[in-house]
Amino acid sequence: MKVSYSLNSIKSYISTTPEVIPGIVLSDSQKDELYNQITTDLGNKENAFVQAQKADPIGSRIKLEALFYLTGGLKDFSVFGTRAESKITNNIENLLRGANFTEEGKVDTNVSDENSNFKLSDLKDLEIE
Repeated sequence: MKVSYSLNSIKSYISTTPEVIPGIVLSDSQKDELYNQITTDLGNKENAFVQAQKADPIGSRIKLEALFYLTGGLKDFSVFGTRAESKITNNIENLLRGANFTEEGKVDTNVSDENSNFKLSDLKDLEIE
């Protein structure tokens, strides 16, 4: 059974769906780029996605199946946002836990560390390249 979609229905779906992937809001330019990626023939009536699938058929199939599995049949994408957010949140909480603050609400960097021979404020001129 061959399923086909009109270009108008693809364009309409992308432009009217607030979150094509739940939890991820695409800008108008990203929506345009997505539409162009889907509809641009790179030769042999293949778009970039189809070419990538043909270049690595086993790997791409396993990745798609894993995505389908992890999202409960492409219905729940929270598995992606939760992990990144909780890791970042935990790192920030660990950094702030036990920190002293100035009257302006900034972290007090003039606190010496008993395990070190310098203070955080000694690093203020440090440049990382």
